[in-house]
Amino acid sequence: MSPGSVSTIVEAMPGSTSTITPVTNTAPPVPVVNACAGSRSQPAIRPRSVLVVCENAAVGVTGITWSSWGTVNALGNGTANVDDCRPDCASGTMRHYPASIYLYGPSSASEPVFQDITVTPSTSAGQFESSYIPGHWGVP
Repeated sequence: MSPGSVSTIVEAMPGSTSTITPVTNTAPPVPVVNACAGSRSQPAIRPRSVLVVCENAAVGVTGITWSSWGTVNALGNGTANVDDCRPDCASGTMRHYPASIYLYGPSSASEPVFQDITVTPSTSAGQFESSYIPGHWGVP
C-alpha cells in the first residue's frame, strides 16, 4: 500500500457470509435566506445584507457579520436601516442603528429557507423600530 492511501480489512469466519454496508454521515442541508423577504431572488448563506421589506426597501439590515449559521437558526449583527414612512415611505427619513438579526424556522424543503426573522436594536436608538416578520421568508 502506498503512503497516504486508505485500506479496509474485513475478516469473516470461514464459510460465513458478511455484508458490508458503508456508513454515510449526511449532515442536514444548511438553510439559506432570500436577500429580499418572500422572494425567490438571490438565496444565500451568510449574506452581507438582507431586505426585510422589499416592496419599498423600508426595512433592511446591512453590513451583517454572522456569528453563527446552522441548520436551525442564524445570528448576526449589522446596521438596521428603517424608513419611518412619515408622511409616507417615499418621503420618509431613513433611520440607521446597530441591531442584531436572528433567522429561524427553516422550511422542511430539500433546500430549506429560513422562514422567520427578528431584527432587534442593539442600543436604545432604534427601540421603536424593532421588526419581527414571521412567515414571510420561505419559498414554498
